Amino acid sequence: MTEFEAATVAYQTASLVMQQAQMWSTYAQAGVALLVGGAQCLLIYLGLRMMSRANDHRDHLHAETMQQQTAAMRASERQHLTTMRALEALIERTAPK
Repeated sequence: MTEFEAATVAYQTASLVMQQAQMWSTYAQAGVALLVGGAQCLLIYLGLRMMSRANDHRDHLHAETMQQQTAAMRASERQHLTTMRALEALIERTAPK
């Protein structure tokens, strides 16, 4: 085998090794992309779940606030009616006959 033939065989062998390395590199890139994509999907899911829980908590707080405001409004209405009755009684007592 001549020196040229030996160099050609060595070059072909090196080319095959490079092709195999590139193939594994491609698989590795696909695997990394899959992992990163999966991590992104997981983070989005967790974020949406946290937002949903926060919304449920906010709804609960809103319902409590509305109950408190309704109770305060009813108490205020009762106080207003009492005050109006007292004013009507005062007007009747002080009105000239």
